[in-house]
Amino acid sequence: MSIVVDSKLHSAFGARITGLDITKPLSDGAASDLKALIDEHHLLLVRGSERCLEPKEQQALMSNFGEVETWLAGMDAGPDPSARGVFRTVNKPSGGGAAELINAGTTGWHHDGLYRGVPTDYVSYHIIEVASSGGDTLFSHAQAAYEALPDKVRARLDDAWAIHGYQDPQKVRHGMSAHRMVRPHPRSGRKGLYVGLSGPPSPGTLIVLGMSPDERAEMFSYLDQFLRAESLMYRHRWQAHDLLIGDNISLLHIAELADPSKQRVMHRVTVAGKPDYSVQQTFTP
Repeated sequence: MSIVVDSKLHSAFGARITGLDITKPLSDGAASDLKALIDEHHLLLVRGSERCLEPKEQQALMSNFGEVETWLAGMDAGPDPSARGVFRTVNKPSGGGAAELINAGTTGWHHDGLYRGVPTDYVSYHIIEVASSGGDTLFSHAQAAYEALPDKVRARLDDAWAIHGYQDPQKVRHGMSAHRMVRPHPRSGRKGLYVGLSGPPSPGTLIVLGMSPDERAEMFSYLDQFLRAESLMYRHRWQAHDLLIGDNISLLHIAELADPSKQRVMHRVTVAGKPDYSVQQTFTP
């Protein structure tokens, strides 16, 4: 059975696909089909799987797209210590002894791995336990948003560089990076926003070179609302076993807080992109 688009998720991007059994290894043809569909739709939803993937299975699935990024000890998902490419986020401690971050990605729009010198390319999000309420993930299209910005705002961002990293002193060791806030997509060449409006505990944009803290705060407040426009934003309401596979450079996202009365668990796996030092630099503080 071939992979086909069942329905659109949003008018600007996203598609639900059928014909893919994520619990089985991908053939070379299926992997190529998925890459082509991601380039076309930017975000793919696989829904209706009989079970959740084990961490190793999700990592193996994403290895079809390139080199899976690994995490430093204490940031990888567990409970399988060999699945170092799986990042586990929860809305409250799960008590299972696994390494996990609480409410990661809830403090602002961002691209995953923004603090890395080489941008994350592909990403997958797999819901392990669904919240009783809340916990939706919002996605906004980075290229369409850039193109829709007023000329004055685009001109201010076009040549701007930003420094990204963790604001938590205990996590600064994970590194920092400098990226242009507008970058061409590595495959399509289409220009889009590349920003992190997050605050602690997530990494975010710490400094925008040439902008005062007040101007940066004003710009980020403006972008936060702009990215929520109906023409740009898709809200994903999670169902059991959902898997999203997406293009991290084309999409910004933010997770909403989930009701703490019930556990919410998400596993994420990311794939490294290719370096382009005309739009990025990395360093260790």
